[in-house]
Amino acid sequence: MKDIVSIEELEFFIGGYAGTSYKVSIKGNAASFIRYYGAPEQDGWSEVQLNKERISAFMVALNEVGVLKWKKQYDDPGMLDGTQWELEIKYNEGAAFKAYGSNAYPENIIDGASEFKMLLKGLRKLIQQPRFFNQ
Repeated sequence: MKDIVSIEELEFFIGGYAGTSYKVSIKGNAASFIRYYGAPEQDGWSEVQLNKERISAFMVALNEVGVLKWKKQYDDPGMLDGTQWELEIKYNEGAAFKAYGSNAYPENIIDGASEFKMLLKGLRKLIQQPRFFNQ
């Protein structure tokens, strides 16, 4: 499996039925993000322009956590409601990857943190929002 060397689009969501939800969207050299409760507002999105260094660092983070090796679905069948997440990436000029979870996450540990937490950290750095995803 090849590494991610370019990102055309990325969509990430994490949230749940009765709590705060978060979305990050990357298209080209721009990232949009929103934190919301209930349904997302059309005008509540923030946007940052991404330079090559931040995009490159984020791709390194994605490759380090092995995101392309993640299973397509992670579920905890013993828990109803809770937290769902979804990651969709269009990369390397035509390839696509999608993973989803409901109360379950990739769990391999890298430098003391789970792969999933490393993904969140990479997204925070990319959008320059160190407290994003904190409830």
